[in-house]
Amino acid sequence: MARDWIKSVSKAIAEGDGGKVAEAADKALDEIGKEVGRLRDQAALIKQLRAFYVPSDGATVGDGPVRRGAAAAAPDGYTSEERGRLVRLAALDLAQGGLSPLRVGDVLTELERRGVRFGIARPGSMVGTVLAYMNEFHHKDFNQFEYVGPQGLTVGGRSHGGQESSREQVE
Repeated sequence: MARDWIKSVSKAIAEGDGGKVAEAADKALDEIGKEVGRLRDQAALIKQLRAFYVPSDGATVGDGPVRRGAAAAAPDGYTSEERGRLVRLAALDLAQGGLSPLRVGDVLTELERRGVRFGIARPGSMVGTVLAYMNEFHHKDFNQFEYVGPQGLTVGGRSHGGQESSREQVE
């Protein structure tokens, strides 16, 4: 049961000491603020868990009702492999639909349209990294990737990490 902060303030008022009233009120407000913050954090986590395990159509997701072990990495419920797969699918759908060059923000917007939100600190950086490793895309400019097709054949450029890709082998 929640604590009744009004009682402590009322008691100080009954004693008639303004200093005690201020002290009791400040203490109560501080405790209430901490409790509200704790409840907000819990509500946000519950919303993320619900969104992952109960999609808008009511069906459950994943390998069963609950994921266990290291596979349930972040609060968003996606493993890094699942995030990469979702990014690749969204990027390819956008590019094959005619959007090129593709921006990182385009992929994030498409994922959000599909109901996918990553609970990680820098989702844009993760999307950019996934696109940089895909043979179907060539890094064109800051946060921009040009679709080069399923073969990934184009002239020039370096792939991520300084390794030669099939794109650079064509002359």
